[in-house]
Amino acid sequence: MLLVLSAPERKHELMNVLVKRASAPDLSEAERVMRGVLEDDLGGYQPQWHTDLDDLAAAYCRDPKRALFVARVGGRLVGTAAVKPCTLHTPLNPAWLADRYNDPSVCELVRVWIDAAGRRQGVARSLVRQAVVWATQVAGYETV
Repeated sequence: MLLVLSAPERKHELMNVLVKRASAPDLSEAERVMRGVLEDDLGGYQPQWHTDLDDLAAAYCRDPKRALFVARVGGRLVGTAAVKPCTLHTPLNPAWLADRYNDPSVCELVRVWIDAAGRRQGVARSLVRQAVVWATQVAGYETV
């Protein structure tokens, strides 16, 4: 499914955002954006949290219950969002939260990361919207 959305007009901005499920040709650009956001905004790569970036195809493209979405503005890849089964770990997360959401009918949105050049243009909103549609209508999740 391919969805093209126009972001709402804001001061200095009116962009067309193209969102699609990532395919093999998108993965190196997606990794570049993701690692850039990690380094610039999120304190850098942490192996205990970010190993999915080491092989995006294995993490998001080979399992029918997982997906990676990419957003382009003017042909340039500027953002990502991923869907995966909910697997909250304790003690990082409270036990009650893991008990409530670690269920095969529940997925989580992860890696909703936008390159600095793509921010404030509706990119994240477009990615999340497409990911939720896919998660509920294609992958069959009941809760996102």
